Amino acid sequence: MLQRPDSQLPDAETENEAPHPGLFTPTRERLALVAACVLAIAAAILASSGASRAADTSAEFALLIGAMAIFKTVILIAAGAILWWRLGAPISPALTAGYVLAAATSVAGATLVWNMAHLGAAPFLFDGGLLVFLLLVLRDNGGPWTAAFRSRGRA
Repeated sequence: MLQRPDSQLPDAETENEAPHPGLFTPTRERLALVAACVLAIAAAILASSGASRAADTSAEFALLIGAMAIFKTVILIAAGAILWWRLGAPISPALTAGYVLAAATSVAGATLVWNMAHLGAAPFLFDGGLLVFLLLVLRDNGGPWTAAFRSRGRA
């Protein structure tokens, strides 16, 4: 029986790992995230078109709502960047669906705040989506961040 020299033996770690797409490579999961967020924005705009906007409110209230919309957008950009990064690694379909639905819900809530419509429901959508996102992160054992936390615990 012929044996290969050690330099030609396949590395066990590289055989088991799937290649990770780049940060800007569109995967099915990432495309689903973008599509769901675009649909959520369209639905929120459609829902707010017939709603009575806060036109009779004071300028201070409108300024406060505008500032809240900016803060919510900054939070969504940060969460979206984390989620985009996570969807580049292997992930289960159920977890993908949860992440995508949570993101779309938060985006719909923020869009309603931007349109100053349905201000009673918008915080529930935004905060509920973020809460589900955080709960999914805690349950996600296969995420890239899990390896980083495990390696810190061993040191």
